[in-house]
Amino acid sequence: MLRVQPAYLPPPLNPHFTPLFRNELSQYVVMLTACNLMDNEISVIPENIAGMGDSLVVMQLRNNKLQVLPSCLSGLTGLKVLDVSNNLIHTLEPLDLPLLADLNLARNQLKAMPDLSGLGALTRLVVSENALTTLPSSLGQMPNLKQLVLDRNALTELPGFGKIDLFTV
Repeated sequence: MLRVQPAYLPPPLNPHFTPLFRNELSQYVVMLTACNLMDNEISVIPENIAGMGDSLVVMQLRNNKLQVLPSCLSGLTGLKVLDVSNNLIHTLEPLDLPLLADLNLARNQLKAMPDLSGLGALTRLVVSENALTTLPSSLGQMPNLKQLVLDRNALTELPGFGKIDLFTV
């Protein structure tokens, strides 16, 4: 939990204290291990999020208004759990998160996914309730993937597993 002592808070309208405040706050943010930002109105992940360092292990951004999952998240090298479910995500930029084990992308607007080879430690991937028609071939080659949740998409085949019929009557 992030706690800032009142002594570090700048006067609200004094711009001279803003850089000092940011420097003081960054000392606390670097130590952050979990960040829960769910149920807000967040529409963009800022590029400077990588400045949170490698200590961040869990990030929860579900129930927001994100449209893009940006590659700047790759700067969070210690991240193991990322939940961005129930957003408006239609674009996944390539991610290189070597420790990420759990990625939840359920209830978004994904039509396609990029190559996931930068997520080699992934054990659980949830992409249910999107608009996926195909999956990247790298998905069938992920050695640590144990749980794959694909329900409520428009898929007709799985990579590395051959054709399947998802439309049974």
